[in-house]
Amino acid sequence: MGTLITFNLTNDARLEAEPARVNAGSASSNLTVSEWLRNSGAEPVIPEGVAAFLNSSGKLVAKISFSLPQRLLPGERLEFDAECPNELPAGTYKVLCSFQYEGRDMTNATTFDVP
Repeated sequence: MGTLITFNLTNDARLEAEPARVNAGSASSNLTVSEWLRNSGAEPVIPEGVAAFLNSSGKLVAKISFSLPQRLLPGERLEFDAECPNELPAGTYKVLCSFQYEGRDMTNATTFDVP
Protein backbone atom coordinates (compact mmCIF):
# COMPACT_ATOMS: atom_id res chain seq x y z
CA MET A 1 0.00 0.00 0.00
CA GLY A 2 1.26 3.47 -0.81
CA THR A 3 0.25 7.09 -0.76
CA LEU A 4 0.68 9.67 -3.48
CA ILE A 5 1.23 13.21 -2.30
CA THR A 6 1.03 16.03 -4.83
CA PHE A 7 2.11 19.54 -3.93
CA ASN A 8 2.69 22.69 -5.95
CA LEU A 9 5.44 25.27 -5.69
CA THR A 10 3.67 27.96 -7.75
CA ASN A 11 0.11 28.93 -8.72
CA ASP A 12 0.68 28.00 -12.38
CA ALA A 13 -1.94 25.23 -12.60
CA ARG A 14 -3.84 25.33 -15.90
CA LEU A 15 -5.98 22.93 -17.90
CA GLU A 16 -7.05 23.06 -21.52
CA ALA A 17 -10.04 21.03 -22.68
CA GLU A 18 -10.91 19.76 -26.12
CA PRO A 19 -14.59 19.70 -27.09
CA ALA A 20 -16.57 16.96 -25.36
CA ARG A 21 -17.69 14.02 -27.47
CA VAL A 22 -20.89 12.08 -26.88
CA ASN A 23 -21.55 8.53 -28.05
CA ALA A 24 -25.33 8.15 -27.84
CA GLY A 25 -25.04 4.42 -27.21
CA SER A 26 -27.15 1.60 -28.58
CA ALA A 27 -29.26 -1.32 -27.41
CA SER A 28 -26.07 -3.02 -26.17
CA SER A 29 -24.01 -0.04 -24.91
CA ASN A 30 -24.58 2.93 -22.63
CA LEU A 31 -24.27 6.57 -23.58
CA THR A 32 -20.74 7.87 -22.92
CA VAL A 33 -19.14 11.31 -22.71
CA SER A 34 -15.42 11.77 -23.34
CA GLU A 35 -13.22 14.84 -22.99
CA TRP A 36 -9.48 15.23 -23.45
CA LEU A 37 -7.75 17.45 -20.89
CA ARG A 38 -4.22 18.78 -21.18
CA ASN A 39 -2.16 20.24 -18.37
CA SER A 40 -0.80 23.45 -19.89
CA GLY A 41 0.61 24.79 -16.62
CA ALA A 42 3.86 24.25 -14.76
CA GLU A 43 2.34 22.31 -11.85
CA PRO A 44 0.63 18.92 -11.57
CA VAL A 45 -3.18 18.93 -11.39
CA ILE A 46 -5.75 16.35 -10.30
CA PRO A 47 -9.01 17.21 -12.09
CA GLU A 48 -12.32 15.81 -10.87
CA GLY A 49 -15.36 16.15 -13.07
CA VAL A 50 -19.07 15.60 -13.59
CA ALA A 51 -21.33 15.65 -16.64
CA ALA A 52 -24.84 17.05 -16.32
CA PHE A 53 -27.44 16.26 -18.99
CA LEU A 54 -30.21 18.78 -19.73
CA ASN A 55 -33.19 18.05 -21.96
CA SER A 56 -34.45 20.52 -24.60
CA SER A 57 -36.45 22.45 -21.97
CA GLY A 58 -33.38 22.81 -19.72
CA LYS A 59 -34.40 20.26 -17.08
CA LEU A 60 -31.63 18.18 -15.48
CA VAL A 61 -32.23 14.55 -16.50
CA ALA A 62 -28.96 12.85 -15.49
CA LYS A 63 -25.70 13.61 -13.70
CA ILE A 64 -22.64 11.33 -13.78
CA SER A 65 -19.04 11.50 -12.61
CA PHE A 66 -16.07 11.22 -14.91
CA SER A 67 -13.59 8.40 -14.37
CA LEU A 68 -11.59 8.42 -11.16
CA PRO A 69 -9.40 11.49 -10.63
CA GLN A 70 -5.97 11.10 -12.17
CA ARG A 71 -2.92 13.29 -11.84
CA LEU A 72 -1.77 15.16 -14.92
CA LEU A 73 1.84 16.28 -14.97
CA PRO A 74 2.82 19.45 -16.90
CA GLY A 75 2.37 18.84 -20.63
CA GLU A 76 0.46 15.59 -20.10
CA ARG A 77 -2.82 14.91 -21.92
CA LEU A 78 -5.45 12.38 -20.85
CA GLU A 79 -8.99 11.42 -21.88
CA PHE A 80 -11.64 11.42 -19.15
CA ASP A 81 -14.75 9.28 -19.71
CA ALA A 82 -18.17 9.06 -18.09
CA GLU A 83 -20.81 6.42 -18.74
CA CYS A 84 -24.51 7.14 -18.22
CA PRO A 85 -26.35 4.10 -16.82
CA ASN A 86 -29.77 5.60 -17.69
CA GLU A 87 -31.28 5.32 -21.14
CA LEU A 88 -32.28 8.78 -22.36
CA PRO A 89 -35.49 9.09 -24.40
CA ALA A 90 -35.19 10.30 -28.00
CA GLY A 91 -34.58 14.04 -28.23
CA THR A 92 -32.02 16.83 -28.18
CA TYR A 93 -29.84 17.25 -25.09
CA LYS A 94 -27.09 19.50 -23.80
CA VAL A 95 -24.28 18.07 -21.69
CA LEU A 96 -22.29 20.33 -19.36
CA CYS A 97 -18.87 18.88 -18.53
CA SER A 98 -17.43 20.53 -15.44
CA PHE A 99 -14.01 19.88 -13.91
CA GLN A 100 -12.54 21.19 -10.66
CA TYR A 101 -8.79 21.47 -10.06
CA GLU A 102 -6.67 23.49 -7.64
CA GLY A 103 -9.69 25.51 -6.46
CA ARG A 104 -10.69 26.40 -10.03
CA ASP A 105 -13.62 25.36 -12.21
CA MET A 106 -13.76 24.74 -15.94
CA THR A 107 -17.03 23.98 -17.78
CA ASN A 108 -17.67 23.11 -21.41
CA ALA A 109 -20.97 22.31 -23.12
CA THR A 110 -22.07 20.48 -26.22
CA THR A 111 -25.40 19.41 -27.65
CA PHE A 112 -26.32 16.02 -29.07
CA ASP A 113 -29.31 14.04 -30.26
CA VAL A 114 -30.58 10.68 -29.12
CA PRO A 115 -32.38 9.03 -32.05
